[in-house]
Order: sequence, then structure tokens, then C-alpha cells
Amino acid sequence: MLHYQKRSNAILDLIIMDEPDMIAEISDLGPLGNSDHNALLWSTRVRTETAKRTQRILDYPKADIAGMKHEPQAIDWHKLFGTLPIEDSWSTFKHKIQEIETRYVPMKSVHLGKPKPMWLSHKALKAVKHKHKVHRKYKDSGHPACTKADRLASAAVKKSRWHFEYKLAQNIKDDRKSFFAYAKSKIKSRVQVGPLQDSRGQEVKKAGAMAEVFNQQFSSVFSLYS
Repeated sequence: MLHYQKRSNAILDLIIMDEPDMIAEISDLGPLGNSDHNALLWSTRVRTETAKRTQRILDYPKADIAGMKHEPQAIDWHKLFGTLPIEDSWSTFKHKIQEIETRYVPMKSVHLGKPKPMWLSHKALKAVKHKHKVHRKYKDSGHPACTKADRLASAAVKKSRWHFEYKLAQNIKDDRKSFFAYAKSKIKSRVQVGPLQDSRGQEVKKAGAMAEVFNQQFSSVFSLYS
């Protein structure tokens, strides 16, 4: 989806979106002062969603232990391994154990929860958990114990974040990767460019083809005023 700033009949600047609903209420403000450039005013809709993170794991408390013990005893391991080399014997043994595990141990889904922020120290995390525990106990945000727990947790979180960011800034010359990884983690929008439409109205998705569409668009503008 393309929106643009116009100079007379020429397109100069583009607003590129892969989601049409992100751009709304576009209006042409007309020329800026004595310039022949027309300015556009628009609103951007941004929404973030929290994904539910679950994982399938083996539920050993509900496993059939008796069946798991009986199954290996019924296998003739000498005949199974035969003259296999060590690596092949290990692979065969591992495959059999996994088969038994799959047959006698049920699966369950567990919620992984939200990961701990990289800047949150264990001391600050402990203070936050203590705050939640106090609130569950008194169920009154105005209680002195709750107020104290809030104050201590807030101070611990603030100190933890400041200390982490200070160390990142100090070590940026030697460890740029950590600095930019942290900066990237603060970005909430993950919008990608494309797909586009070429001059024939056909949809373009590949990176090279989209680059060519941009090149043709801007080349036409530059050639017009060169």
C-alpha cells in the first residue's frame, strides 16, 4: 500500500505499508508556505498482541510405569544389536526407548508464561514477587504493607534497569551486539515491506523485484526534475 507526498504531479516521498488498515484519515494540507510541495497528514493505527506460549511435554506422573518396566525386559537386546557398531547400537537403543516412552507416557500442554526481561535482576524479580504476594494477602492497595511493597519493588526495578542500561552503554565499544539486541527488543512493531504492485498492476513479493519497483518509481521522479 502506497501513500505519497506530491510536488505538482510528481510523487516524491512514499509511505509504505503492508497493512492498509494501519494508515487512516489521510488529508492533503496543500503547499507548505512558499514551497510547491504538498504535505500529507495521516494517522497510524498500532496494536500489539500477546501470543499464548504453550509447549507439549511428557506427563511422567501419569505414566504407566509398570508397562515401561515390562517392555524392555521383553526385548532380546543381544539379537537386536547383533554385530552392529557402537554408534548404530546406541541409535537403535535410543529409538526403542523413545518408542516405549511415547507409548506409555501421555503428553500435556504447559503454559510457558512471559519471559523475564533481560534487564530484570533476580533481586528485583524477588521484590516484584513479594509485592504480588503482599497484595494477595491484604487485597487492599492502600494498606501500609502493600504501599511499602510497591515502593520497594518499584525502586528495585528502576535500579535494575538503570544498572543494566548503564553497563550496556559502558561496554558498547566491546559488545555492540548486546546493545543493539536490547534496543531491538524495545521495538513493538514488526512491519515488513511488501507486497507491492508494479507498473502493470501485478503483485510483487520477492525482495529483488520490490527493489526494482522502488528504483523505477524514484528514477522517474529524478529524471523529471533533472
